[in-house]
Order: sequence, then structure tokens, then C-alpha cells
Amino acid sequence: MSAYAPRLSVQATTPSGEHSVRLVLFSYAFFFKGFTGLAITIGAIITLFVVMQMTARIEWGTKGRGGTRVGVEA
Repeated sequence: MSAYAPRLSVQATTPSGEHSVRLVLFSYAFFFKGFTGLAITIGAIITLFVVMQMTARIEWGTKGRGGTRVGVEA
């Protein structure tokens, strides 16, 4: 294995509970005859909203580089 090759853990290769729910709902969307695209679009918008809410409160300036704030002078 190369020193630069990423090592995948079991956690990275197995779907989480949330991912499994999304897969089931995505598959279920195909049962809505004529509304498949609409159902998938609504699901994508809801997923985007949830991800935006989860990441809104993260202080991105302190992520990475050992916790120092990027672009902020002391």
C-alpha cells in the first residue's frame, strides 16, 4: 500500500442508519407514478436544508491547522 493511499475503515465503507433511510426513501419514490422527479427533488431540498442546519453553527475558521483561526489576526 502506498503511503498516500487512503485507508478505509469499516465505518467508512458501511452505510449509516441515516444513509440507509435515504436509500429506502429514494427507492420508494419510484412508486409514485408520474411524481418520481418531484419526490426526488423534494427529498434533495430537505436533505440540503438539514445539512445546512447541521453545519451552520460550526466555526470553520478553527477547523484544520491545529485549531488556529485562519485569516484572523490576534
